[in-house]
Amino acid sequence: MNICVEPHQLGGPFQELPAPKVDQSEKVLSIDFLVVPQFSMLALSSIMEPIRRANAEAGRPKLICRLCSADGAAVTCSNGLSVPVDGVLDAEDPADFTFVCASLNPEDNIPPRLPGQLRALWRRGHSVGGLCGGTFALAKAGILAGSRFTLHWEHHPAFIMRWPELTPCEDLYCIDDRIITCAGGTAAADMALELIQNYCGDKILHSAMDHCLIPTKRADHERQITSVASRLGTRNRHLIRAIEWIEENYQTGESVAQLYDDIGVSARQIQRLFKEYVGQSPLRYMKERRLAYGRALLAGTDLSVMQIAAQCCYESTTRFSADFRRRFGVSPHHYSMNAEQAKAKDAGTGHSRGNNGHYPRYPT
Repeated sequence: MNICVEPHQLGGPFQELPAPKVDQSEKVLSIDFLVVPQFSMLALSSIMEPIRRANAEAGRPKLICRLCSADGAAVTCSNGLSVPVDGVLDAEDPADFTFVCASLNPEDNIPPRLPGQLRALWRRGHSVGGLCGGTFALAKAGILAGSRFTLHWEHHPAFIMRWPELTPCEDLYCIDDRIITCAGGTAAADMALELIQNYCGDKILHSAMDHCLIPTKRADHERQITSVASRLGTRNRHLIRAIEWIEENYQTGESVAQLYDDIGVSARQIQRLFKEYVGQSPLRYMKERRLAYGRALLAGTDLSVMQIAAQCCYESTTRFSADFRRRFGVSPHHYSMNAEQAKAKDAGTGHSRGNNGHYPRYPT
């Protein structure tokens, strides 16, 4: 598929994007999106549609986007649709930018050869990146050390467990020299707009935003999750501090009793604020965070239920299992088994070819 944007002369306020080492007036920029089983269609379409609109405004094809898979066969995305692709990565003539698009079970769905391919591209001076869970592929390639990077917040527990020496940030997207990462979802549109602004200028940027009905362009450093005050509809500083304390300490084994001491507010007052604005007690909120963390580890790691219970600050696996079943309607063991069955199904059917193997071409 050809989705094209005319590059603009560089030199504006945004300087981080790597520029191809050729005459900008002649260069046709290229982007490969490599999709893996269970990738996020939302993230992929969010980055591609603004580029398509910018191409229409530019008037001639100057940035070409291509969809790839590990073997050139169609890939099933997270919503169950089978998406045909244009082919495989071209090692002899690689794109200027190569993005890995992933979402569910990202570590297991990364093709075995892909990390090595990304490492080779990066060493040759090309830019590589990840959308949503695609950052797992960059970590496997061993090229994230010393770089600022991000990925979707729900993948953080499994990622940090797998690579404790690497620390993802909570930004919408990061462009750090030739490492480009995005949290996914609609944040991919914001990253696309950054590319458009840098290579096409403000006029084409705003026209693309108008056509895509995007009212504002969010900055890269904005957080993925809204602030506590926005979520709860209150600016009560004691409640906000209490929730922040729980978010910072639910993995440490600290008790709620310590919360009251640390923020210097009575237990009765904090409990009243939680009941009014959160709808549950501080203790229940702490437990919910630990169970959510446990569910993320069950889905994204190979840890045993006993190990995960300990990671969630439970002294008893039996108690963890009982609380997990009450919260999610299934035992941790069966939840883990279902996740493994889904992975096996993806491995067997995630590359089914459809539509004669041809991806529908977007109009320019």
